Amino acid sequence: MFAYNLALGDIVDVSYKNIITRVLRASGWKVFRAFFPSQDLALQLRFVEHALSLGAIVESDGGKLIGVACETAECAANVMQWLTDLEAPGVMKFERGDQECSGFYFP
Repeated sequence: MFAYNLALGDIVDVSYKNIITRVLRASGWKVFRAFFPSQDLALQLRFVEHALSLGAIVESDGGKLIGVACETAECAANVMQWLTDLEAPGVMKFERGDQECSGFYFP
């Protein structure tokens, strides 16, 4: 699951309908979402392996989206630079989780 302004380990308050109403305590983790235009599993596997080597945790829905979470500022900076480098030639697109909805459309 990917939600804006929520990260792995955040403590949240929920309504009686299980809707998140606010963050009670932020975990400090930084999260990113990567979208791959094609479902190239070999490319996605290399992506996951490299994200893990940078110290990140990854989550995939088995399709074109991969979530990346970083506990440390160093990991987040390295992942951010790496994702920016991958996005430039059109390998994939990404967005940060610590922002308002970017209007970024994932078909």
